[in-house]
Amino acid sequence: MGDTGYGLGVAAGDYDNDGCPDLFVNNFGRNVLYRNNGNGTFTDVTNRAGVQRSNENLVGAGACFLDIDGDGNLELYVGNYSSSPTTSTSSASSAASPPIPRPSITCPPPTPSIATTATAPSPT
Repeated sequence: MGDTGYGLGVAAGDYDNDGCPDLFVNNFGRNVLYRNNGNGTFTDVTNRAGVQRSNENLVGAGACFLDIDGDGNLELYVGNYSSSPTTSTSSASSAASPPIPRPSITCPPPTPSIATTATAPSPT
């Protein structure tokens, strides 16, 4: 996908509600939000979605998508450590995902997982 950072975590979620799972990569350096184009490719929409960090001297410490306010839209929560020697506090930021105009696409449904059942031997 072209990310040159040191990936420390990833979160998958449909931030733009188009039915396709998007990816957020938490890095040492610039974090990146990738929009799923629905055709096997992804586009970096970090700046357009407003989730860029103002301080690139942070170290990614995890991220998740969740609907924290119950409005039906996913929010992105990102944890970062500071790599600056002047502070040792951790910070968290959140950003709602504004809609980005795009053509209508259809993502293929996920492949169902095959469940297997194992039977334990009877005790003798």
